[in-house]
Amino acid sequence: MYTSRQSGSALKRFRLLPTRSILTPEEVGRLLHIHPKTVNRMAREGEIPAFKLGKYWRFLNADLDHYITQLAQQYTISNQKRRH
Repeated sequence: MYTSRQSGSALKRFRLLPTRSILTPEEVGRLLHIHPKTVNRMAREGEIPAFKLGKYWRFLNADLDHYITQLAQQYTISNQKRRH
């Protein structure tokens, strides 16, 4: 499950996400190159930071920025362990 974000994102200098603060599953899907239904499933299962606005899933830009940073760090760490 996703944990709360911390300050000091590694991507502050290079923002991958749009400047809008609240995104739809379709927008998140385009950013992550996955289907919006996959985004909704990930939100429902707590794999990606999200909240419900009425019956629709929504995503905060800052939370996704942190989530992507965490994924990149985990990927980098796991690849470094394989090399050694």
